Amino acid sequence: MKEGNPEFDANFDIDNRSCEISGKVIDATNNGIPKLSVKVCAYDRTGHIVQIAYVRKGKYKLKNLRPGKYAIRTISGKRYKDKWYDNVNLLEPDDVDNKHYFVKLPKSVKWLSLSEGQVITDTDFYLK
Repeated sequence: MKEGNPEFDANFDIDNRSCEISGKVIDATNNGIPKLSVKVCAYDRTGHIVQIAYVRKGKYKLKNLRPGKYAIRTISGKRYKDKWYDNVNLLEPDDVDNKHYFVKLPKSVKWLSLSEGQVITDTDFYLK
């Protein structure tokens, strides 16, 4: 194979996607939410969704994130009152589009900063 062959010219940049955010989602009875009825979503600084993780046995994990700043929140439909991380209430219902791909980020949102290879744990949510 000749050097510079465009057929094989690929840039595999997977090492910098090794960041992770994880935690628990707890209900009003202090139990982990057991089913897939709640999602945790990560958003970038522009309010666009980056990743969705389903809650399983009261836990979630957002994996393979790139280094950067993220805001995370729950989406549960009408079953629970959704929150941004660090117990920040959602704004009015119109702050999220119908498919949750874009949101108006509240000024009070807490940003989680990830460095290359960093894992942040205990980013827990308490839903009522």
